[in-house]
Amino acid sequence: MKARHALLLPLFTLLAACGAEKAETVAIDAKRIRAHMEFLADDLLEGRNTGERGHEIAAAYFATQCKLMGLEPAGEEGSYFQQVPFRSSRLVEATGTLTLQGEARALVAPNDIRVDASHAAAEESGSGAIVFAGWGISAPEFGYDDYASLDVEGKVVMLVARGAPDTFPSTQRAYYSSGSYKIREAVRRGARGVLFLTQPAMQARFTWEQVLGYSGRPSLEWIAPDGSVPNAHPELAFVATPSYALQAELLEFAPLPAEEVYEKLKAAEPVAFELPAEIAITRKSAWEEIRSPNVACMLPGSDPVLRDEYVVFTGHLDHVGVREREGEEDAIHNGAYDNAAGIAMLLEAARAYTGMEEKPKRSLIFLAVTAEEKGLLGSDYWARHPTVPMSKVVANVNIDMPVLTFTMADVIAYGAEHSEIGDIVAARAAEVELAVGPDPWPEEVIFVRSDQYSFVRAGVPSLFLVPGWQAAEDGVDGPAEMRAFLETHYHKPSDDLALPFSMDAAERFTRLNWLVGLDIANRDAPVQWRPGDFFGERFPRAAE
Repeated sequence: MKARHALLLPLFTLLAACGAEKAETVAIDAKRIRAHMEFLADDLLEGRNTGERGHEIAAAYFATQCKLMGLEPAGEEGSYFQQVPFRSSRLVEATGTLTLQGEARALVAPNDIRVDASHAAAEESGSGAIVFAGWGISAPEFGYDDYASLDVEGKVVMLVARGAPDTFPSTQRAYYSSGSYKIREAVRRGARGVLFLTQPAMQARFTWEQVLGYSGRPSLEWIAPDGSVPNAHPELAFVATPSYALQAELLEFAPLPAEEVYEKLKAAEPVAFELPAEIAITRKSAWEEIRSPNVACMLPGSDPVLRDEYVVFTGHLDHVGVREREGEEDAIHNGAYDNAAGIAMLLEAARAYTGMEEKPKRSLIFLAVTAEEKGLLGSDYWARHPTVPMSKVVANVNIDMPVLTFTMADVIAYGAEHSEIGDIVAARAAEVELAVGPDPWPEEVIFVRSDQYSFVRAGVPSLFLVPGWQAAEDGVDGPAEMRAFLETHYHKPSDDLALPFSMDAAERFTRLNWLVGLDIANRDAPVQWRPGDFFGERFPRAAE
């Protein structure tokens, strides 16, 4: 079987060169993918940080490639760009007092507690009694509610960050694990502040000293045209993370040992209690306004009716920039796989569509978004301020961090099971000899950590394909390779062009994304959510 892969792709290329017009014969060129990566992951671009020079160069590169392919501008005011305004908030000062069993003591930030900057007010103070609400989740469809026995009005809610019961299905688990959901739920119930706890597994991966290494960096939120910051939460006086030592001290007041608390929560057994403690925090934040572009181009559809509907392909153009760390000789985070590779595939898929004699029926938008690394902000802005009517966007196909260090035998199709896209993926994956595997690391809640989730929240059926962990090559331990990337290279300077790159993996993975997009674009009817689907019911489509 492995030998057949090597023969099939050159045959596809040969047939395409001879003018064959079947979708299966349109050429995908891994050399072009690699060439795009080599530019986007070059030191010249300084890690493509949102709002900085390197990202501007990358945006200009993407727009230029669109022009070369003859793709139409799909940004604002007839351009390829949609400028996104951001509020950059940096914590200037934070002071706090913890009163535990009637005894008050000062909290020294950031060593005792890391306080987030505010996007809502330059100076805020708040206090309240502390209550522990487990995961901070209310999921009636699973018969689970951390708040069932608690009144948190005017109090400070202590929650476990980034997690949900192991019994929840993968993508629903990801939804309930997100910090944005947990904060919204706490606000909805009247909380005055939020304290996030860190699971033991995450404490083992990142020391408190490493966590503090991220303190002091500004955070971003986009600014609406009316000057408001919709994702800010003025109801909360503070959001903060106690030190690991302080977390352990606070959990001593639980009705059972901390280890058992976490085990029960994983097993969907709520643990909630009030602490004999109050906390007061004052924070001051400094603001700066910056701008950074989304870049969008379009291939108009060939059908006179369906061309007014859109399939949006996304990939994030940004990475994390230059980060000086002690002991590192190279501070540039090139982001070769995260996400120069995804943008390269987006461009190659666009080129393949433009080379077809008979173009897809629906219009295709290729959208390179900014600020994914800051919390999916560029895609969230586009989904709420789209450059085409959102009611006409029928689907999103997202490409983010395809790790191609070996030839994979399977893919993971995040979101596919929630809509008719799943049927398309199953059929097309078989054609390119890739299995569709289960989520191998549900605890990482991948589904809410890339840009397709912004489209899901806008009611759009979406797909996020990821190369799987199973290798098609003899002697390659796929799971070990993927874990090594995540542990050694993810968000580190070593995610660069020196890493191995499989041409075969790049061609087949790009082809699968391309074929799925083609089928979505050519269907007589738009893809629909599955009847009664969790996300389809929670996030209705935009109105006409």
